[in-house]
Amino acid sequence: MLALFFLLVAQSEEPGSTPRDLLTRTECPNNTLVSLDPNKLRAGDKILAVDEWLITKDQPLDEVLLLHCPGQEVRVTIEGRDGVREERMTLVGRLIFAPAIEKRPSSAIVIPPKGLTKPKPEWHWYGWQTGLSDLASTVLFFGSAEAQSGFVFVVSLLGYAIVPPIIHGAHGNGVRAAISLGMRVVAPLAIGFITAQAADDGLTGVAIGLFTMPVAMLIDDAAVAWEPHEE
Repeated sequence: MLALFFLLVAQSEEPGSTPRDLLTRTECPNNTLVSLDPNKLRAGDKILAVDEWLITKDQPLDEVLLLHCPGQEVRVTIEGRDGVREERMTLVGRLIFAPAIEKRPSSAIVIPPKGLTKPKPEWHWYGWQTGLSDLASTVLFFGSAEAQSGFVFVVSLLGYAIVPPIIHGAHGNGVRAAISLGMRVVAPLAIGFITAQAADDGLTGVAIGLFTMPVAMLIDDAAVAWEPHEE
């Protein structure tokens, strides 16, 4: 029976058999906090890992730091505005009792090389949507002249000026919607007015203003109708 008792005691002291809620660091005598070096952190930084410890929702940074001692140098993986980087930091503060967390195997951690940045999002072109709208407006415009219909003429102008900005807005591009509206409405009116004043001829101003409308359509459909698309 005595031999069995010592066998059980020896097994309980094997690595991994200690209850996680009793995990201690005896080399840290004072019950105080442990923190990173604030001088090496920047605004907007996100800590990804401390040595072999991954920082997750279930294993936050505060709990991981509790397993370390003051003066200990650690390798901190940080995601910042300029990408992912590594910093060597010396910890300050102490704590005797560590929380009940699990240590992740080092093989599960991929430390990104220095200078690695997030892949840039691919750009998706939706100019075919604004192009179809412009095609319909153009057909209505010439159809109104043939049918001598003022109503169809007004509808064609509204389709030209309003529908493409609405399409930009539907894609969540408010700024591009404003650019589209400016190119299609403000630019032709401004160019036509300036030309009419310079040439002292209203018809010339109208002609130049009308000429800028298809140019605005081409620029809008080809260059403005883009949005970032992340896989």
